[in-house]
Amino acid sequence: MSSGKTKSGLVREPAYILKDIDKAAEIALFYGFQPVKTPKIEKSDIDQAADIISSRPDSIKTAFPRAEEKISLLRTFSTWNLQTEPQPVMVQYKRPVSQLSIKRAADENHYSLDMLGSADSVSEAIAIRTAVAILADHGHDKIIVDINSLGDKYSVMQFEKELVNFSKKYSSSFTPEVKAQLKKDPFDVWRIDNEKLREVREKAPQALSYLSENGVEQFGRVLEYLETLNIPYRINHSLVGHKNYCSHTIFEIRSAAENIPENATGSGSPTEETFAIGTRHNYLAKRIGFKRDMPMVSVNLNFKKAAPVPKLFFKNKPQPKFFFIQFGSIAKLKSLSVIESLRQARIPVHHQLNSDKFIGQLAAAESLKMPFVIIMGQKEALENTAVVRHIPSRSQEVVLLPDLPHYLSKLNTTLLA
Repeated sequence: MSSGKTKSGLVREPAYILKDIDKAAEIALFYGFQPVKTPKIEKSDIDQAADIISSRPDSIKTAFPRAEEKISLLRTFSTWNLQTEPQPVMVQYKRPVSQLSIKRAADENHYSLDMLGSADSVSEAIAIRTAVAILADHGHDKIIVDINSLGDKYSVMQFEKELVNFSKKYSSSFTPEVKAQLKKDPFDVWRIDNEKLREVREKAPQALSYLSENGVEQFGRVLEYLETLNIPYRINHSLVGHKNYCSHTIFEIRSAAENIPENATGSGSPTEETFAIGTRHNYLAKRIGFKRDMPMVSVNLNFKKAAPVPKLFFKNKPQPKFFFIQFGSIAKLKSLSVIESLRQARIPVHHQLNSDKFIGQLAAAESLKMPFVIIMGQKEALENTAVVRHIPSRSQEVVLLPDLPHYLSKLNTTLLA
């Protein structure tokens, strides 16, 4: 994000960037999410959300990222002139739940992670990896990701058409209330807690069956990232979000019950607690008046601390001395694991994981005046190594990935000496 300069030449961050951050915000910052002031939800945002979902927001009993909150973020995005920044723009903030008539317990934590401007499936992987890291550091390390995909606009239309036909086929056995609700939103076949619907749900159409070729590829890449990161997941066909502002990937991060097989298919147990939920909103911006669609991924976290966490706030955000550059499909898959290993060693790095171009990433590193870049291409990824290059002298050394945190720690110590 752009910064101004004071008369002394020191970099000054924009007023909406927060300087004091807590433990969860520090973790998100390591993955590239800048801590910003919480966008304020205005009445116009609630009115627009009501038009989009055909109901008042408070009547929608769902944990999905709420339409009025994301509309507020998009409006604030424009107010802060972030569309002129290099894309994607990654922000984090404490969720404004007090403005949504939702009671919050004193020990509850509500955060939002949002990435605007990237259609790459690595966006979902970054959001999930960041949320999992935050949860683990707060004592929730036994989790499973329930995941599904609605696909693009055309896929959603096809899926909705089949759900309408399905509902008509079984409508004679539904109560008038259920019929009325399904007529209003056929996606509710997956949400209404009704005994008859529970019986027929196994026969209902599944969103994955109507994905376009691009949708299949995009969702497959997300799953590939989860497998590379060793994050357990389960395909859950009941995750369908809202057809007017959710698209492509939808996921929940839940507490893992005992003896659930990893990478399974099915829905979660009622005893499993939901800690985070996220989705894409690729078509929301244009719906609320933007000139064009804007790819967007959001994940909302809502959890209680399950383990002691440092209460201090960080007055000085970590200042990276390294820029991580990746190029090639295998390197991109491994990149999040590398960044997590560096986070565990408290070594902050800049990165542009949504970029595939070496030159562009190197130019970004040089513009930030990074003294070192960490380079991992296809060759390095296959050999489990990285090249650490000193930009001023162009000298470089090949380092095994398991040794990378220790190697960079020594360089960091030298730079601070």
